[in-house]
Amino acid sequence: MRPISDIRVLQDYWRDEMEAASVYDRLAQEARDEETRDLLLEMRDTEQRHAKRWERRIVELGGQLPSLPSPWKSRWLARVSRVAGQERVFNQLEAVERRAVTGYGADLDAGSSHIARELQAEERQHAGVLRAMSRAETEGLEAILEREA
Repeated sequence: MRPISDIRVLQDYWRDEMEAASVYDRLAQEARDEETRDLLLEMRDTEQRHAKRWERRIVELGGQLPSLPSPWKSRWLARVSRVAGQERVFNQLEAVERRAVTGYGADLDAGSSHIARELQAEERQHAGVLRAMSRAETEGLEAILEREA
């Protein structure tokens, strides 16, 4: 069994992934166009897969899952999206994804570090997608869609 502090770090990662999935799902419901909605739903699905990876690792190490994160953040960001525009919310989420990339995997055991390295690539990709979406560049979105296909 790993020390409690190590498991807590993984529980925080799991909670962050679940919260991100909820945010992307909620924003997809508010999306102005089908392409944006599809990208947000794809990112939601990726975050759910990330959470599942952390869930398995937490259980392997003898830990338990924490409670689900509060839905307030996804509700609030959906409201901000309606009032201030999706681009502003996407800009904020890009910063969150970039921080997630740099914070993942510090001082973890070998198995957890391996998972973190694998997930970082997808988090970087999310940051790039959000950057293009925040700039509302049609060409940027089309390039992302082509790359994702």
